[in-house]
Amino acid sequence: MSQATTTFTADVEALGDLLAVTYEEGLGLADLHPLTAGRYCGIAADLISRNLPRDMHALAQVLALLIDEMHHEDIAPWMFVRHLDAADDVLKRF
Repeated sequence: MSQATTTFTADVEALGDLLAVTYEEGLGLADLHPLTAGRYCGIAADLISRNLPRDMHALAQVLALLIDEMHHEDIAPWMFVRHLDAADDVLKRF
């Protein structure tokens, strides 16, 4: 049985704002430096353009890679739960 895939139909700014709030301690796009806000919108655009499985763990893995790349650092493995929470929020809202 194949896993259902999804193309997120959210607008980039709404998804970018959700990601910013999740990863920037509650700060939305409007609260961030424009370059940082742009990076979250870029991550959102990347997610929207992919054909990802509608699966929390798979989405969390993609988020972990994109967020780690954005911050130019590796996030400790025990922090993966943060990506799972973000993936869960994305799937619930979009």
